[in-house]
Amino acid sequence: MKNIRHNNQRELIIAVTLTIGIIVLVNFFAWRFSWRFDLTENKAFSISRYSQQTVRDLPDLVTAKAYFSKDLPPQFSVTREQVADLLNEYAGYGGNFRIKYLDPGDGKEAEAAGIPKLQFNDVRRDKLEVANGYFGIALSYHGKSEVIPMIENASLLEYQLTTALKKLTAANMSTVGWLDGYSADLDAYTASRQALDKIYTNQNIDLKNEAGLAKASALVIADPTKKFSAADLAKLDRYLNSGHNILALYDSQLVQSNLSLAANQSNFGAWLAGHGVEVSKSLVLDSQAGVASFGQGYLSYSLPYAYWPQLTTANFNPDKPIFAKLEGVILPWAASISAGQASSSFQVLANTSAKAWPAKGSYSLEPDKTPDAQGQFGSYALAAEAQAGKGKLIVVSDADFAKDQFVSANQANLAFFQDLADYALQEDGLSAIRAKSIASHPLGDLSAARIAWMRYLNLAGGTCLVVLAGIIQYFRRRRTKYLEY
Repeated sequence: MKNIRHNNQRELIIAVTLTIGIIVLVNFFAWRFSWRFDLTENKAFSISRYSQQTVRDLPDLVTAKAYFSKDLPPQFSVTREQVADLLNEYAGYGGNFRIKYLDPGDGKEAEAAGIPKLQFNDVRRDKLEVANGYFGIALSYHGKSEVIPMIENASLLEYQLTTALKKLTAANMSTVGWLDGYSADLDAYTASRQALDKIYTNQNIDLKNEAGLAKASALVIADPTKKFSAADLAKLDRYLNSGHNILALYDSQLVQSNLSLAANQSNFGAWLAGHGVEVSKSLVLDSQAGVASFGQGYLSYSLPYAYWPQLTTANFNPDKPIFAKLEGVILPWAASISAGQASSSFQVLANTSAKAWPAKGSYSLEPDKTPDAQGQFGSYALAAEAQAGKGKLIVVSDADFAKDQFVSANQANLAFFQDLADYALQEDGLSAIRAKSIASHPLGDLSAARIAWMRYLNLAGGTCLVVLAGIIQYFRRRRTKYLEY
């Protein structure tokens, strides 16, 4: 008995000594060399290769001044550490990126740089107080500056920093042209345009000025509802033939405020079909649908709305990495897309789930009057592209998803539009960064049996694990007592 205890003590001393020695050696080598391992799904705590390359390619010194107040509330301590780690990682990939951490003091310098004074709720010693402070970054390069006035979320900071660096140091910024004069309401895309402003120049394009059209790096035709003249369609043809790309957001059916339908009278759909992409007149319904809110009198309710197909990563073309990490995109009242007039270059970019069906005949958009699938389940294309001349024609059969009311409610919709714009401009590196901030992970269409199984697993799974752990611990103790005696 005594010999067993003596051996156990000696083994414990040896184990502790070896552990301390290993820790000392690891710290010794870690002081000279550093490795970072990020095992999160979207590499949330590491900057992307695109950001790394952006920092390496900086042509001259960029100074990032971080104005962080010392007395920020405790809830900002973790965010502050994450921000500092991210800035240090940027600096580690490029010698032309320099960081200065500054105490704003009275705030005069910070406010002169464009960092506003902010008010924070500070809960300390069981008291709620309002504290003032600064928590922003100002970047400067050759007399120009870009400001991140407030760091609201560390997960968004990489995108803000990389786009600011690209905008600061770009010799010539790409121009996104927005076709004016044929859209029902270009002002409905304010949020989408502002998102592009972070790295591109937005410019309204009037086809009367063909020279202005030629300067656009890519052209967005959003929600066209008016008829095009033959001369203007010919200008679009010449634009494509010059090697530029067009992104078209087109509704074949227009949804009115009372949920009635009206056919789009524009001849733009026929022009699309003649260039290899045909948008059907029939809307598509999907069992994998987004949630919509409806009101009836004083009552309001929300439910999955089959006319709003919801896309997961599985619904995007795996050969197009720019869309690879999108989740939860909702395309309200979209129609199916097919190859038009024997197109040989037609490619699907996004499609519905396998349990979608077309609305045929006379049908209602009311949520309680959804037309029956009648066994016609299938997968339907909702976004596609075709080669047109030397350029590409990229088409989404829905003009609503990028409007303010939908991008404000769904971050994934805004990311999808930005990815489409990047794709049209052949600038796809930013999509991987944007994907980090998209938190929606819809489960997709699940059978009733699987839903029930998951419900029971959630209810009983934790209890079963605790009981199993208790049983294992019980037998371990019995075994230990047996060895001692």
